[in-house]
Amino acid sequence: MAQTKKCSTCRELKPTTEFWKHKKSKDGLQGNCKVCGTINSNKYCLASNTGSIYKITNPDGFTYIGKTFKKLKYRFTLHKSTAKNNHKYKKSSHVPLLFASFNKWGIDAHSFELVAEYNNISREDLREIETNLIQSYQKANKSLNTNK
Repeated sequence: MAQTKKCSTCRELKPTTEFWKHKKSKDGLQGNCKVCGTINSNKYCLASNTGSIYKITNPDGFTYIGKTFKKLKYRFTLHKSTAKNNHKYKKSSHVPLLFASFNKWGIDAHSFELVAEYNNISREDLREIETNLIQSYQKANKSLNTNK
């Protein structure tokens, strides 16, 4: 393997230690360097310091409440890919009721919605808001969140 590689994003020649591994590529490394990969990932994933509360609802009206500082589109994509991998490999999940609902109804039968966005909110405050909303769905026996 070569000791240097040209990043496909910044076009700089860098040591191969500056690239993440990627088994399927010819040289076994990602095309872009770690720095460019992180920048691109953050552009796609992070929603700066905006916290969001979202819900996922199944056809029976049962609802999962979640919180994130990532962009919602990215967060929903993570839920979907995790559900597909859990189903495929029969793995257990940290949100078993939600993934059981995905298995029963199919992922596309669920609605993914933003409940609220909060600018400059702390993780603790966002967690408190999420917990209160979860408890309201649990009281109504319509929650896909596990008891915490």
